[in-house]
Amino acid sequence: TARREPVSIQASYCSDCDRAVVPPRDLCPYCGAGAGRPERLSLRPVGSIVSFSVLEMPPSGFEPPVLIALVRLDHNATILCVGDKDYIDRVELDMPVEVFVDGRGAFVFGRKNQSDGAAEGRRKGCPRASEHPPWYWTEPDNEILFV
Repeated sequence: TARREPVSIQASYCSDCDRAVVPPRDLCPYCGAGAGRPERLSLRPVGSIVSFSVLEMPPSGFEPPVLIALVRLDHNATILCVGDKDYIDRVELDMPVEVFVDGRGAFVFGRKNQSDGAAEGRRKGCPRASEHPPWYWTEPDNEILFV
């Protein structure tokens, strides 16, 4: 396994809606042109999983199964990350994670607390990865905007 180093994640922050967006933009996608110009900032590479899915039929360039997750960072920024296959049966909502960049430049996550012992309430009632269809997606609490 290649060594991964935590990164500083570049974002734009809109003080009107108190949200950050990755990658940085010149215009807040939530507030539009009426808002002031977002400021640039660096986000810490730590957050928590707000949604995840296991892709049994991933896009080309990936070997199935592929674990993907939406990770919530500071200032409500949300990024899409790929997870290590070792986490497929252990991923859970609200799991604290650390974000890295892999050799392809993609965001990947790893559990922040490396003691991956068994825990009650894993996945908050979601079925095990092997029991759900490839299209299954857990719903986040808040709206996620992809632009």
